[in-house]
Amino acid sequence: MTRIKNSGLGSSPFQRLFHSEEISHKWANLSDSVSADGKLSKELKENVRRVLAYGNGCTYCQAKGTPLMPEDTKESYAIAFAEVFLIQREKTEEKFFHVLRRYSLMKRSRNYWPSFALQLPSNISGL
Repeated sequence: MTRIKNSGLGSSPFQRLFHSEEISHKWANLSDSVSADGKLSKELKENVRRVLAYGNGCTYCQAKGTPLMPEDTKESYAIAFAEVFLIQREKTEEKFFHVLRRYSLMKRSRNYWPSFALQLPSNISGL
């Protein structure tokens, strides 16, 4: 079995795999760029990341925190989609993307639930 010796760089076990300061800095910049506020808030992205970390069983990613309860409808939809994706992966049906697209065009409101509520296939449970 091939093993990578830890470098003196970084503060986490993953970061210590980098043996180049240039790569370490570029990795940190990528992480900062991806997680920054944009069309989706960094809090929403972080919570989806946490759901995916636990669903994928990545102990490194899980160490960064457990999923939180959604704060609003937009976050609820994003987390529900992440959970559907964890079950269906590349077989995720277009109708789930359609729900997200339609919702993104609607007014944002804490108590708003659209009439086209997400219809899950009968073989998906636990969502």
